[in-house]
Amino acid sequence: MTVKRIATIAGATLLATTTLTAPAQASFPFSCETGRVIPSNDGSLHVSGENCNSPVHSGGVNAEVTIRTGPAAGKYLCGLVLTYELHNNLGGFNCHPI
Repeated sequence: MTVKRIATIAGATLLATTTLTAPAQASFPFSCETGRVIPSNDGSLHVSGENCNSPVHSGGVNAEVTIRTGPAAGKYLCGLVLTYELHNNLGGFNCHPI
């Protein structure tokens, strides 16, 4: 095995180990003007929000999402939130009302 290949394998192993052992932290609280809530098969909710205050290129784990108006209005704790900066939208996965 070449030195370059050994270094690549060692680097990938270190990255994988660091990623798997990093503690999850609560992230930025998201707030959206309107949104929808869709039940998932596992009993959790999928939350989609429109006109959100999310920072550019953001997302988070264990994040609070607030929908301010409409039938889905309320606060949700989501296991994963992904934002879509082009339209100020977000998608929350594995969510529960709080």
